[in-house]
Amino acid sequence: MNKTSLKIREIKVREISEFLELLHQGILEDFPEYSIKLKEYFFKKYLNKDRMVKRLKEKKSNYWAAFKNKKMVAYLVSLAPEGGVIFVKWLGVLRS
Repeated sequence: MNKTSLKIREIKVREISEFLELLHQGILEDFPEYSIKLKEYFFKKYLNKDRMVKRLKEKKSNYWAAFKNKKMVAYLVSLAPEGGVIFVKWLGVLRS
């Protein structure tokens, strides 16, 4: 039996570029209901490195990733918890 370790944790600031690459790939490939123009708007306005670093440092958003063999394979973007509840904005898993 092949055992593979899957670890899920919040990302660190230094991992945002890798996280963004996976997030952008997922949004581009897995959300056909959104036009390319709308996806590019999301990337430019909300899902960019500067904004994500700021929101992470200010604890306004949470960015989680799953790692398989040290490779990022899934992502979750949520608002910070309020009253123990979070609002998940984006969730995706690599197909391969």
